[in-house]
Amino acid sequence: MPEEMELKLALAPGDAGRFRRHPLLGSLKEGPARTEHLVNTYYDTAALRLQKSRIALRIRQAGKQLVQTIKRDAMPGQSGFVRGEWERPVATDAPDLSGIDDPGLRAVLVPRRGRLVLMPVFATDFRRTVWLLKTADAEVECALDVGEIRAGKASRTICEVELELKSGNPAELFAMAQHLNRTVPLRLELASKAARGYALAAGAKPGPKFSQAVQLHDAMTGQTAISVIGQACLAQMVGNIEGAQQGKDPEYVHQLRVGIRQLRGALSAFRKEIAAEDRQAISAEMRWLLQEVGPAREWDVLLEETFAPLMKRFHGREGLKRLKTLAEEHRAAEYERLRQSLRSPRCGEILLQTAAWLDAWSRQEHGAETTEESGARLPLKELAAEILQERHRKVAKLGRRIRKLDAAELHQLRIEIKKLRYAARFFETLWPKRASSRYIAALGNLQNVLGAMNDAAVADGHIEQLAGEAGAGAEHDAGLLLGWISAHLRVRRRELRAVWERFTKMEAFW
Repeated sequence: MPEEMELKLALAPGDAGRFRRHPLLGSLKEGPARTEHLVNTYYDTAALRLQKSRIALRIRQAGKQLVQTIKRDAMPGQSGFVRGEWERPVATDAPDLSGIDDPGLRAVLVPRRGRLVLMPVFATDFRRTVWLLKTADAEVECALDVGEIRAGKASRTICEVELELKSGNPAELFAMAQHLNRTVPLRLELASKAARGYALAAGAKPGPKFSQAVQLHDAMTGQTAISVIGQACLAQMVGNIEGAQQGKDPEYVHQLRVGIRQLRGALSAFRKEIAAEDRQAISAEMRWLLQEVGPAREWDVLLEETFAPLMKRFHGREGLKRLKTLAEEHRAAEYERLRQSLRSPRCGEILLQTAAWLDAWSRQEHGAETTEESGARLPLKELAAEILQERHRKVAKLGRRIRKLDAAELHQLRIEIKKLRYAARFFETLWPKRASSRYIAALGNLQNVLGAMNDAAVADGHIEQLAGEAGAGAEHDAGLLLGWISAHLRVRRRELRAVWERFTKMEAFW
């Protein structure tokens, strides 16, 4: 099946005009731009057989011409920006499944018994402006699409740029995207129009993107696993950025931070397999992004977990209300700062750089750069066991003194437990679920307790700041908050010893 390599980049509708005037388009274009009106109807069975097989089938009308296109998503470990594509002109707006010679497509679309009954599921309707761009190393089709997706009475706006590699070096596609982003802010978009259309047709409401277990298996190498895990982390980050920008649901910010941390955790876990220069460059930029996200999340936690229960219990206290109002103002300011950071060219570039690295890694372009001790080509299960054992050993060493650890040591234990849990979740599908799930759940309990203790320490500092800003009359209520936190810390400290004892009885599942 022929393949296409394509990047999707979302932009604000108000920036579409600026994009059309982008200086890069003028300097690299071959011939004049062309604009056309495209209407696409997507088909599937009543049971959505195609969607479940990661296939999209559409018929596109451009003027009087009808073209049928079938696309299939990449397999795990392959670049997430490469898809199979099979295209042919058709005479009518009804799907024509004759002449499909790809065995994988035939197995889904041309069953041995009976035939598929396909029906329209959703449609896209947009105006496309296309520029053909040429550099010394590549030829790229740049398309600006402005319009909408429609499913019944529901609709969703389309405003995005597609960069499709026609020939040449794939790295040029990402370099061009980064160049465009520096003048007009662009956001990496991983969901295809088809994926968004299916969600619209299903009536699915937008929501935070949570991490999910990656599907690894014994036949994979470490090289492939790095690509699969990295793409999953990137997808979680990209899937939460728009919601975090809007600031209406704190969970978007929380899950964005989780995605960043998990990617950094993956880079750390595979540090012997990844070239140091690449690992350090990506990790440094992710650290900056984490620092931009962190303060907004800290104020969310303070308001949700400290102020909320106390306001219910002491709802009439004016000093408490004043402190809460100040906390909300701080949160609003941090959300505005975060919004600017997420819309900045630097954030866009970080995601594109990470995507470029993962794409190159999936093509095994980094294989020659790994260290001599690299295990990237070891059987995956063997490599995973080595990583997990090393992380487990660090946790066990710190935990032996669990009753005597000071604040700094508890913070370090929390970090090591988090790294171990991320690694365990990355590799859990390589072992029986029953054993891995118990171990991961025990780690989760430890992480929750230590995380709550860390949140309390952060909240303590914020409350002292608020007390200073509130001035006279708020001291007693600030003390009430600090006392609440202190009491919870004592409870959490006792709980920590109990969950640690349960964890030490767990057998390593690897």
